[in-house]
Amino acid sequence: MRGTLPESFLQELAELEESYLRESDPIRQSGFGGGPARWRAEREPLLDAIDADGDLLDTCCANGYLLECLVEWGRERGIAITPHGLDLGARLVELARKRLPLHAANLHVGNTWEWEPPRRYRYVYALTDCVPVEYLPALVTRLLGRIVEPGGRLILGAYGSRLAPPLAARRGGLSRLDTGACRGTRDGRGSADHVVRLDRRAGGRSIVRMM
Repeated sequence: MRGTLPESFLQELAELEESYLRESDPIRQSGFGGGPARWRAEREPLLDAIDADGDLLDTCCANGYLLECLVEWGRERGIAITPHGLDLGARLVELARKRLPLHAANLHVGNTWEWEPPRRYRYVYALTDCVPVEYLPALVTRLLGRIVEPGGRLILGAYGSRLAPPLAARRGGLSRLDTGACRGTRDGRGSADHVVRLDRRAGGRSIVRMM
């Protein structure tokens, strides 16, 4: 699938940015309403897909709070994470740059569908609703082919019941599917209750694992 994202979808993202910016609490400003304890319980499992030091790109980074937390939680596990972020909301990215001043140059304005990265990344985190569902297989192929470094890993988070669409990305060259238990809890948009890990191997071969 080629072309730009639908104008109606881009408008939804702009409205989402406005709703985030109306909040002052960094968790609610990240689109989560469950409070600090649940925030950590339902976001820290993303680190289970990060097993060594490296650069992490959050393709829907909002105000950068998730990146900040993952860096801290990773340090507690003995893993050094260098944060990188991307978001279509320029004002949210500005907040992220203020939150992570030492890494401000790593935070970019753009949408995942069209953004041309300055480099590749060992770990790339993306939400399945960062594009319309029919764009998702092509997006997964693009992320693996152009943004995840060889030997790196794409981590897909899905809210609610939107886990099935990423599996259709096998049409883009994913060669094996291993399924297992999913971590997290079901809580609508606030909870990333499914995580899919895709490892980019040499020659473009990818391994899919549900976590």
